[in-house]
Parts: sequence; C-alpha cells; structure tokens
Amino acid sequence: MKKILVIEDEQDIRDSIQEIVEMAGYAVTPTSNGAAGIKALMHNPFDLIICDIMMPEMDGFSLLSALKKDPSFVTPFIFLTAKVQSNDLRTGMNLGADDYLHKPFKSKDLLSAIETRLSKHEKLNQLQSQKAALLEKTIELMVGHEFKNPMNGIINFNTLIAENAISLNNEKLQSLCSYLQISAERLLTTYDKINTYYTLQKALQFNEIPDEEAPDPHHIIDDIKSVLHKYDRVKDLDYTEPKPTLFFSKLIHTATKELIENACKFSEKGTPISIRIFEDISGRSIRITNHTMHTNADALNKYRLFEQHHREVAEQQGLGIGLAIIKLIATIHKGSVVFNEVENETTVREIIAILHLPNS
Repeated sequence: MKKILVIEDEQDIRDSIQEIVEMAGYAVTPTSNGAAGIKALMHNPFDLIICDIMMPEMDGFSLLSALKKDPSFVTPFIFLTAKVQSNDLRTGMNLGADDYLHKPFKSKDLLSAIETRLSKHEKLNQLQSQKAALLEKTIELMVGHEFKNPMNGIINFNTLIAENAISLNNEKLQSLCSYLQISAERLLTTYDKINTYYTLQKALQFNEIPDEEAPDPHHIIDDIKSVLHKYDRVKDLDYTEPKPTLFFSKLIHTATKELIENACKFSEKGTPISIRIFEDISGRSIRITNHTMHTNADALNKYRLFEQHHREVAEQQGLGIGLAIIKLIATIHKGSVVFNEVENETTVREIIAILHLPNS
C-alpha cells in the first residue's frame, strides 16, 4: 500500500483529504505543519507528499527547500494553494515541486494528481533501475575484460618463464618479458584512468578544483608526442606551433592526451593526425583531426560512460573512459568538447575534435 504524507494546517481540509485518499486505497499520515511533517519524514519513508503552502511554524516552501538539501530526496511533492499567483507557482517549481492543486479542489482532481505523480515516479524508478542494471553489466563485462586479460597474460607468461627458465635463451626470455611489461602497463593504465575519472567527478561535485590552475611549464606538444610514440605514430603528426606559444594546465594536458589516444585508436597508421592550437577573442582551442572508418562524429558526441564505438568492427583495449575524462575536464574549465565530421564519398571519415576553453 502506497503511503502518503499530508501536511495541512486547516483540520477540516486535512480530514477531508485523509478520507478521500484512504477510500482510494492509500495509507495516510496527517500532520498540521511543516515542522511536524519533517518529524514524520524522519521516522517513515513516504511515496508522496501533499503539502499546503501557507502554514504556521514552517511554510510549504521552507519545508521543500529543507528537504531538497538532501540529494537523495526524490519523493513526489504536490503543493496545495489557495492563491493562484504566477510568482508562487514559479517559486514552487524552482524548488522542485511536481504539481499544484488549487483550493478548493474536487476529489477526482486530487486522486488524479496523486495517481499521475505516483505513476511517473514509478516509471522513472523502473527506468533508473534498468539503466543501473545495464551499467552494472557493462562495467562487469568491460572492467572484468580489461583487468583479467592483462592479469592472465602476466600470470601465464610468468609461469612459462618459470617452467622453461633453463632452456630459454636470452632472445626468447627478452620477448616474454616484453609481453609481461605490456600486460602490466595496460593494467596500470586502466587503473589510472578509472582513478582519474572518479577523482575528477568527486572534485567537480564538491567544487574542490581551483578556478584557475597554474599553467604547466612543460610544452603540451611533448605530451602529444609521448602518446604518438606509444602508438608508433610520430611520423603521422601534422603540427603547427602557435605564435606566441600557449601553455595549458596539467588537466588540459591530460584531456589532450586522451584526445590524441582516441585519434590513434580510430585511425590507421600512416594517415595524418593534424593538431592545431590557437587563441581568439572567445578563448583557446585545441583542434585534432584524424581519418577513420570505425566511428563517426555523432556517436562520439552522444558518448556514454563505459561505452566503446563499433567494438565488433575494431577490437579495442580500454574501457572507453577516456572521453568521459575529457568531458569532465572541459566542464571543470567551463568549456566544451565537440566532434565534427567532414563529409566525403568514401567510407573514411575526417573527424575533427575541438576542445574549447572560453575566456574567464
């Protein structure tokens, strides 16, 4: 049975609401003011709250404002009001009210509002549960894959070395150790990216990142080349040095490295990766262009966390968390990252990523 909290200072109205709602099959807890409503909420969860606006001790607006300070509060909330003023309606909606009922109201209108709000809340809960289950499954599969594969590689190659230590020559030993190194680095990279993402997310949530980071004294092109070197793509670099030289914060270095890694993963070796860094009246921008057959600008712009593009076509390493890190960093700097696409008649697309940092 759904439980409804009624907060109304006029006893006749409170009793009428209780009778109507209970006859419809709901359990009702009646209270006479906001303070009493708060106490009731401390002891019991409710499926819906019906609350008058004008009340002694604590009015409806103050009550809802207090409840909304708790991020976990999602209970549907219906205001009762005798006044029909746009500023009152706007105040309630800004606070997060779900609906209004104007006094006097008919029984059918009251029950209709209750049923509508409970139904919408139920559907929202179901949708969130489905999304949570899908995300959990995705994380289980992808994170498991990304940790188990390199870990199995480390264990298996180490076992192979141990079992054949006497017969292995230096060249074979060096080759096996190289595989061990690759697996270990992949594991460490996966951990670092997960840790970076959730550290940034927490910092953004609690506003713990300073408004202005100090510029990194190292040139950003050095970090760009380090990623290209990892993928053996240094020769594919098409870069023009901005004049004057622009320096960026460490977080922007991180975001740029992720964009370069993304460009390397989705383009063939030997195709150009073009990088342009420039400043204009709107702010600073880092523009990265690559050519690919495995994704498109629309998919990248609609990216969701723990998602990989066209994995069935291009087997990828990683969790697909890099773009989530880029978007978090852009948000922290009140900037944006967008992907554009140059249309042509071939299956190879020209993808342009632009990380824009507006002037403060």
